[in-house]
Amino acid sequence: MGRLLLSWLLFGAFLKCVLTQTAARVEKGADGKLVFTDFEPFCEYRAQDDFEPTRSAFFGNIATGFIRLVAPGRLATVIQDIDIEAFQENAGVYLIENYSTFVTAFVAIPVFFILGLILALLVPCIGAIFCCCRCCDNCGGEMLQNKEDNNLWKRWGLVSFLLCTALLLGIGCASVFLGGRTFTGSVETAINTIDTTNQDLKCYTNSIFKEFEYLVETANETVLLAVEEIQTTSEDVMMLLDDIDTVFKRVVSLDQSAQSISDSLALVNDVKSSEMDLRDALAVFTTNYNATLMSEACQNDTACKMAGFNPDDYKVNTDFQNVADVSQQQDPLNEFLAQNLSGKANKLLSDLEPILNVFQAGSFELPQSFDTNQFNTLTQHSLSQVDTLFDDISKAINDPDVDNVASQVTQYGFAGSAVLASLIGVISALYILGIIFGEIGRKRDDEPTERECLAKCGGCMLVLGWVFSFLFYFIVAMLAAWYFLFGSLGEIFLCQPLGDPSTFDALQPLLFQADPTPGVPSFQNISLSAALRSCENNEPLWESLNLDDVFGSDIDTNINDLRDAVDFSSLIDPIDLQDTLNFEESTSLTELSNIDFSALDYAQLTTELDESPVVDLSAEVSAINALADNVVSHEIVDNV
Repeated sequence: MGRLLLSWLLFGAFLKCVLTQTAARVEKGADGKLVFTDFEPFCEYRAQDDFEPTRSAFFGNIATGFIRLVAPGRLATVIQDIDIEAFQENAGVYLIENYSTFVTAFVAIPVFFILGLILALLVPCIGAIFCCCRCCDNCGGEMLQNKEDNNLWKRWGLVSFLLCTALLLGIGCASVFLGGRTFTGSVETAINTIDTTNQDLKCYTNSIFKEFEYLVETANETVLLAVEEIQTTSEDVMMLLDDIDTVFKRVVSLDQSAQSISDSLALVNDVKSSEMDLRDALAVFTTNYNATLMSEACQNDTACKMAGFNPDDYKVNTDFQNVADVSQQQDPLNEFLAQNLSGKANKLLSDLEPILNVFQAGSFELPQSFDTNQFNTLTQHSLSQVDTLFDDISKAINDPDVDNVASQVTQYGFAGSAVLASLIGVISALYILGIIFGEIGRKRDDEPTERECLAKCGGCMLVLGWVFSFLFYFIVAMLAAWYFLFGSLGEIFLCQPLGDPSTFDALQPLLFQADPTPGVPSFQNISLSAALRSCENNEPLWESLNLDDVFGSDIDTNINDLRDAVDFSSLIDPIDLQDTLNFEESTSLTELSNIDFSALDYAQLTTELDESPVVDLSAEVSAINALADNVVSHEIVDNV
């Protein structure tokens, strides 16, 4: 029973380190269940956004669990997922919703660790007693062993457990050897990944500057198109000015005609008034003449009687009663004249005079292209600095010293795995050979103190195998305790220094200007150390670089916004013509480039003129002319 118990303890001691290391890698999965991460012998730098660590089952980790000594991860990785504020607000609900986290952090990991630690303490004590008894040839003392057949299953049980332990150790030997090769391969992969990431980041940065160059070229083309549109607009403006000048002449002519008509109407009124005065004068003259003829003096004067004056010969033949009443035409004509179209036309020409002078004198200068020299100088300066930095990083990665260090790490990793595999292989061989020699050299009737040399050699091999097992298990237990309390060696001595910002203080000024040159773009928000912290939290490299914080959430969106922000309307003076031109299509000259002048209806400028009242004075003019001829042809006017 002692040997059977010892075998169980040996097997438990072997599983102890596996369980300890496996439990230390327990994490909470996406579905809230406990998962065990895959073997990660080296903290790798990942540039793929879609990277997801592979998961493996519990039994798959048994073969490689005890060599997970350099994989980053510890109890704090699980504990940091606990939301302390939510736990304080409602502990019961939070425990129910996040039971897996608490089970992992406060039950699974401590239980497995304590169990392994107990086994690590019990096995040395029991092993020491067994060794003392074996070495002193007192194992069993003078007591005779019970040789009945019903105890045979105990021996075969012991043999079976020893063989199982030996086989598991053999599997562990192969796992250690393969793990060592994986470790050395991971070192090379990490270096190559860093180099590839450096090249990818260089290409990405160059593409950003290429995008800005494309923006400049696009802006230049946009300027040329704007110049062509403005030139076309200038031709349309000249046509517009010609049409406005024609309209102005029509307005002045019509206004003058209206004034002439108004003067004619006034003349008609004057003639009517004169005609009435003339009639009154003739009536008075006739009355006086008749009175004179009837007077006594004229009756006694023969000469007076013989004068032969006939008033009918001087009667006005023109009847102005037939002349139309022009007073009805005067009111609409006065309304038309009150519009002062000539004044409006003069104001229009005075307002358009600056534009007319600009286009007629050819002083409207347009840029032929967008000056990109200054912008190209800035971008090329920044691009050269970035390229130099990435080239220096690439040279540093490919430096022979780095290759030597990588080679040494690879050699040490391979040598370490070989030594570890050899140790486990020796333990496994001692167990197997001890069982074989013990069974061959054992005789059923021999007492423990009377065994033959072959049987004793087999027993010594078992003891020696146990001693090596004890040393191996003890070292693994100490490493497991260190791993549980302080984190893995790889994380402490490799990942944490790389994640420390102070590590790269010397490189920081090379990549990010602390005192940027005026006018030169600088990228001060990128942290190289933050990128290298990905070995601690497995973040993708692009997220660690925080490029979104430097260039915005979307570089294409920013470039499009910058492209839309190029305002060419400042090339045209914003002369407001809203008070002068009654165009609904245009409010200022800045919008002329968007107007189709061929579609404009210039008749809008003369609508009031075309719809003005038409005064027909032909009858009045004819009557005035006839009256004038009649008055002039008679001497009575002079006589009167």
